[in-house]
Amino acid sequence: MTYTVYEAMPLSQMLARVQKYYPGDGYKLVEKAIAAGQPIPEGILKESLNTDTTAKGIKNMCLGAGLFIFLWAITDSFAMGCIGLLILFTGLGQWLVARNQRPTDEQK
Repeated sequence: MTYTVYEAMPLSQMLARVQKYYPGDGYKLVEKAIAAGQPIPEGILKESLNTDTTAKGIKNMCLGAGLFIFLWAITDSFAMGCIGLLILFTGLGQWLVARNQRPTDEQK
């Protein structure tokens, strides 16, 4: 009998691993700092949002390219492969938006 990594892992370790990869507590941390009267650096949330959008765009481009090749090879239909191209171009759009929203040297 084979077990996956998550089946053999206790629930507390699984939750810790999920928390590590999906923190999502950035806003809660900032709210606590504001409540305690601590200063918040400018652009802390905006920079993390831009980085996430850049990474998300790159991941979607790679996923779309792989899906395009996979579906086209498996089905021998270019039309089915185009599903991957939709994801690829969505990722390209996300990456371009994130790239164009970065502050330039003049704006800093």
